[in-house]
Amino acid sequence: MLRPLQLQSARMRPHRPQLFEDARMHVWLDLIFRELLLVALLAALGSAPATFLPERYDGIARCALAPALGLCIGVSLTVTLVYFFPASDTDWVVIVLALSSLASASRRAGWLARRAGRRRGL
Repeated sequence: MLRPLQLQSARMRPHRPQLFEDARMHVWLDLIFRELLLVALLAALGSAPATFLPERYDGIARCALAPALGLCIGVSLTVTLVYFFPASDTDWVVIVLALSSLASASRRAGWLARRAGRRRGL
């Protein structure tokens, strides 16, 4: 006679293969990787505006504020762009803007370093 499911012993229960636990870990790693890519994209978008912050913000503060500034720029760009063009045609614009923001930030950072060197008399 069969016993109710609650009373069955542990050895009679079906065994869950290791595959399911590996798949869950894969999903977590994929999620973490995607979030890190999003933060990197936001930091790239906000790197140029972060160089225009006043001098009272040091380099660490500018790096910390870059993703927040990138989020502001990314949201305003995509919402404005969707009003004029379909979203399927403008998926490349954010990447181009992030690359141009990185180029502008590196150029401005060099200019700021030369300017700071002239102030110190170097």
